[in-house]
Amino acid sequence: MKYRKNRHGTEGPGTEMKKTWFILRRAAIVLLTCCFIIPSCAETDRPDPEPPLVETGTGVESVTNSAVTYKITLDPNGGRCDETEFIVWPGDEYPLPVPLPPEEGMIFLGWYEGNLINGRISYGKKYTGGVWYPESDLTLTALWFPCDPQKTFSFGRYEQDNDPGNGPEPVLWYVRDWSQGEYLLISADILDSMQLYEDPDPGSDQRYEQSDLRRWLTTDFYLSAFSEEERSILRKKEISSGIYDYVFAPSDHDYKTPTFYPLEQIKPTAVARDHWRPAYANNIGWWTRDPCAKCGVWIAVGGGAKVSGSGKCNDGVRPAILVDADAFLEYVNNREGQR
Repeated sequence: MKYRKNRHGTEGPGTEMKKTWFILRRAAIVLLTCCFIIPSCAETDRPDPEPPLVETGTGVESVTNSAVTYKITLDPNGGRCDETEFIVWPGDEYPLPVPLPPEEGMIFLGWYEGNLINGRISYGKKYTGGVWYPESDLTLTALWFPCDPQKTFSFGRYEQDNDPGNGPEPVLWYVRDWSQGEYLLISADILDSMQLYEDPDPGSDQRYEQSDLRRWLTTDFYLSAFSEEERSILRKKEISSGIYDYVFAPSDHDYKTPTFYPLEQIKPTAVARDHWRPAYANNIGWWTRDPCAKCGVWIAVGGGAKVSGSGKCNDGVRPAILVDADAFLEYVNNREGQR
């Protein structure tokens, strides 16, 4: 065995033990450094966590942009709602509250994307809660209605069962829109069938404003279907620039409102079927006043589909009217109370 010299000039076995202890101590320091310092560095370099998983109609999918949140603001539109703001993550399932009405008897129809156009809210997409996938912050507006939009009101009379001997039947109407103390009403049934023009070939200018259908609605139907008291409740509506009518064919805007019920095919009366083209008796559409560049005006079929219609067509008539809201409710409530 060979020894190093110590401070006295001699070498011994204690020197080798010190050397071994020094090496072990250095190794311990390196090990502690690995345990406490290196993990803190690795923490900053680890990848982002996987986005959460959500169930969809086709299985389980991951949500993109899971770190992004969106603010949902609720405008109760005159009503009262305890919660008016909340935050959602993409894929969150968050229910929407039901607000209290601004007035007694008002019906809450749901939360809609609302845009203010000419001082009035225009309602867009309806939201029902569930799983949220917004693309930006959202403001949702409560839609209130003065009555059940699926309820029909009896107002006026018109021959419908094709039996003149028992007199004309009450006309049933849906309330489709309301603003500034007025209700927009559309007949619940297709009341009759006729051509846009009596002339089977009226030429290229087949507009509703110049049509025989408009003349019939504003004269024959207006005078025969409503009593003098009922006519006093009607209000004129501007159907196009500078043209106002008490009775009119509905437009796309009139019947495609958030309260549009029912969505199925509108049923025709017996008179409408009798005046219809027999070949199409089971699929009756009805005239609108929306202009069609190629054909005259559009015909609505079912819940919103439209087909072209010209003066040669014999199609359904579904009148629309504008009424004073207070006078109309007083009138129908009095009639219902007398039954």
